[in-house]
Amino acid sequence: AMVLSDGIEERMDAGQFQAALAPKARGTEVLGELLRGERLDFLLHLSSVQSFTGAAGQANYAAASTAQDAYARRLAGRGTYPVKVVNWGYWGDVGRVASEPYRQAATARGFVPISTADGMEAVERVLACEERQVVAGAAGPGGVGVLGRLAAARAPAGAGGSVGPRGGYGPHAV
Repeated sequence: AMVLSDGIEERMDAGQFQAALAPKARGTEVLGELLRGERLDFLLHLSSVQSFTGAAGQANYAAASTAQDAYARRLAGRGTYPVKVVNWGYWGDVGRVASEPYRQAATARGFVPISTADGMEAVERVLACEERQVVAGAAGPGGVGVLGRLAAARAPAGAGGSVGPRGGYGPHAV
């Protein structure tokens, strides 16, 4: 679920904050409850890189994406089926933000739009890898810098550039 209700956090009322938070956070929770006891091959949550990078005016959406990621960790703890999370970068061809204003904002922050073909290839790679949570996106020098600082901040001591333990949660690049 995705609802964008952009605005400066200090100026948001509770309704505007909840407009973005509730569908993603509560929707993920309800899905988990509906699937309890099911025998699935896997469950793939489609989240956002906003969980890690944030964007001006999108604190409510970043909170919603972070809540989705956390609930996916909880579901994975049940151990009944593999749970994976993709924290997507900016999709340029399809979806709610496939518009020129969002393209300009993403490009200004150093991110390159993901094509539909590249996105589908990323899904295949995510499902085939051991990581439980990955960031999938394309970035120019500015965006790579943001993700590089993120990786360095979350990497365990002595990880040699790794973003986290194999098979663990945390932003792994695909």
